[in-house]
Amino acid sequence: MRPSHPLLIAGLALPLTLAGCGRSEADHAGGGGHEGHDHADAAHGHSDGDSDGHDTEHEEHDHGDSASLGPIEVGGATLEISMSGTVHPGEEVHLDIVQTAGSKPVALRFWIGEETGAGSLKSKADTHDSHFHGHVEAPSSLEGASLWIEVEGPDGQRESASVPLP
Repeated sequence: MRPSHPLLIAGLALPLTLAGCGRSEADHAGGGGHEGHDHADAAHGHSDGDSDGHDTEHEEHDHGDSASLGPIEVGGATLEISMSGTVHPGEEVHLDIVQTAGSKPVALRFWIGEETGAGSLKSKADTHDSHFHGHVEAPSSLEGASLWIEVEGPDGQRESASVPLP
């Protein structure tokens, strides 16, 4: 049995079409991107800084008014915490955290909710020298919730502390 010419042509044309658009078959199948595009950091202004070492993400995104939540000491570091936006159930706010003293954390994580993190989405901060930033989503209920900061030290030990929400 001989293959049909239209099917043969379509079978050969699809890989050429996919190669021409610069996206992989996985992207077209929904496996490599969101709504037909991937989220490469540089494509969305999320870089580690420009050639002068400045944090370019903050120059391109407006996170609203910033409120200082004060300094906290956790995991051998003193951290000055600022939050942009207003905390509403199920919505995201932006955190800026500057290490002002102590040993530099290997990783910094945060969440809004209770100490155990149950029902909360934990976020890991991006870091640039002594400056950390990221987004954290509030849980559906804010009753009794605080902002929790977890510091991971060079020895792998983790310690957390909380600050009240504004």
